[in-house]
Amino acid sequence: MGTPFEYFLMEASERLERLSSGLMELEHAVDNADLLSDLFRDAHSLKGAAGISGLPDVSAICHRMEDRLCEVRDGAEAVTPELIDALLHTVDSLQELIASKSVDGMSDALTEQIISRLDKAAGTGGPKESEKSGPDAVKPEKTEEPLDIDIVKPSQKLGLDTVRIHVASLETLANATGELLVAGDRLRQRHMALRELNQFIRDKASRYQNDRFAADVCKPVAEKVRSILDDFTGDLAVVEPLVADIHELALDTRMLPVSTLFDRLARFVRDHCRQENKEAELVLEGTDTRVDRQVLAELYDPVTHLIRNALSHGIESIEERLRIGKPKAGVVLLKTLRHADRISIICEDDGRGIDEELVLKKAVSLGLVGEIESREMTAQQIRSLILDPGFSTAEMITDVSGRGVGMQVVAGQVEMLRGTLTIESETGKFTRFIIDLPVSMATLEGLLVESAGFAYVIPTTSIARTAGIRLPDIQTCGHEAMANIEGQVVPLLMLSDLLGRSEYGRVSPNLLPAVVIRHRDQLFAVGVEKLLGTQIFVDKSLGGHLQGIDGVAGATILGTGLPALILDLGRLTQRAGITITRHDRHLHQQAAEVSDPILVIDDSITTRMMEQSILESAGYTVETAVDAESTLSKIVERTYRLFVVDVEMPGLNGFQLTRKIREMEKYANTPIIIVTSLAKEGHRREGLEAGANAYIVKGEFDQNNLLDTVERLVSR
Repeated sequence: MGTPFEYFLMEASERLERLSSGLMELEHAVDNADLLSDLFRDAHSLKGAAGISGLPDVSAICHRMEDRLCEVRDGAEAVTPELIDALLHTVDSLQELIASKSVDGMSDALTEQIISRLDKAAGTGGPKESEKSGPDAVKPEKTEEPLDIDIVKPSQKLGLDTVRIHVASLETLANATGELLVAGDRLRQRHMALRELNQFIRDKASRYQNDRFAADVCKPVAEKVRSILDDFTGDLAVVEPLVADIHELALDTRMLPVSTLFDRLARFVRDHCRQENKEAELVLEGTDTRVDRQVLAELYDPVTHLIRNALSHGIESIEERLRIGKPKAGVVLLKTLRHADRISIICEDDGRGIDEELVLKKAVSLGLVGEIESREMTAQQIRSLILDPGFSTAEMITDVSGRGVGMQVVAGQVEMLRGTLTIESETGKFTRFIIDLPVSMATLEGLLVESAGFAYVIPTTSIARTAGIRLPDIQTCGHEAMANIEGQVVPLLMLSDLLGRSEYGRVSPNLLPAVVIRHRDQLFAVGVEKLLGTQIFVDKSLGGHLQGIDGVAGATILGTGLPALILDLGRLTQRAGITITRHDRHLHQQAAEVSDPILVIDDSITTRMMEQSILESAGYTVETAVDAESTLSKIVERTYRLFVVDVEMPGLNGFQLTRKIREMEKYANTPIIIVTSLAKEGHRREGLEAGANAYIVKGEFDQNNLLDTVERLVSR
């Protein structure tokens, strides 16, 4: 089985060939409605396949082709040679890009150039009923411009003060300077050892000063060691600032202004408001703040989720805002502040705020908290419930809301970046999310601890404090240990247990060294054998084969030359809960293997194969169908546990098919997920009315969204 991208290339080549020959036929058969419908369907299916394959530029171009064909189909535009030329040029450009496999690296300039040509062709012939012919007809002047497929030309000259460097070279440079920092740390340790040796020799010389033989031996040794120590101290004083400067300059080459990310969001806000039938303005502040490109790249998803959350749940409808005396257009503020080596990103909206009573009621109904526990929760703890997996107040699952994963994604990404997320809100006035995280991920300040004979690093950003716990202050509550730390009782776990290492090292019989961790407004203590002090560490990637290990955020090289893991204790302490969740998912997958299959219905082979691959990799049994006719035949012969349905298909469309399925008694409650490129609010509403349980837009497709949605629906 090929990759999804290979399936897309194969499908795109076939559809573009049909579009090319069909367009030339249409020029001589302008009234052929069936041909026009086929062309429209090919453009639409290609748009959806590009969207689900993560190719938004190709999807946008196909969408514009679809618009032009739709205008012809609806009689608003005539078929003219100029229009056919523009459409054929678009097909040619896409074919050339696909032949070179460059569709996943298209530039914005090229996309705009292709779309611009299509836009210029609009209206060249006018409506069909007013089309003129004869010798007096005025032929529109052609304004063809050659498409520049190769945007970057070898002959292009750069300014004398700039040079292009591949990102990989910058990463190598930053890593090399990081190694210099590690080497500098080793030198400092050698310097400390030499100072101790010098002090030892001086003490011995002083003790045996009346012994001539000992004095004759110790004195020259002491003088030599002292001379080496002085030279070493002088060299270290020169090397340390140089290494620090070089490392700072290397990191600076990786810095980008946050405007690189934020400038893209205005269009996102506009489009989302149109979908939600709302009005909102995005206000940007602090866009010149510079952040490590790795941090910036990882920030895109959480920031987008926060803005989507503000528009979907925060900003009221136009009617509601006017009724309560607010301006009809809401405001979403995105602000960046720099504090030394950390930044704060504030996402604030002037909407309805967080209804803490509703959140708590929903959390209790979902089983996230108990009735008794809910009565003792603070306002901040209640607001933090929206970060829990599976929490959502939306009635229908869509690509926008209802899956209960959006805010969980935000919290997870922020924690991965060694940051914190704070939620502030006032009902009826505002909601404010504050992300605080380091400017760069290249280095981190951490506490070095020892457990079961191994050294580990805990980032200081997650540490509330360190403590020595007296054994009388440790009590057992059920199966859990609790510790009284400065009058506050918190859960106590041993790091060796969290890491699955049963052996223990030597610990003081009276005092247990512990690190108190703050994770999402919860405190807990982690017992270790030794606290070895804080220092700056260079964060090194674990490599692809070790990525995704729960509780391990990275690795570093200590001054001794030995490796040490960088721990994420927040995730480690969730292991008990995570084990249950994973066990449940494993049971779901085992059940899926022996129970009824899932049926994926889509006329695009790219979409069918991708969705089938995603679901089968999660343990589900999957069958496919290409249209409504084959689907209705299949569902009579056997039973399916869930349907994944496209909308634009030959024959009955997805909405009509959903209604047909719902009419069958045995499928009255079977989950149906609509996956389509139709993104308007009216389409979502029609899907809900037809009987769909979830609605996912291909242009915003994410395989985790699909899997989470399927898992939630099949486990209901």
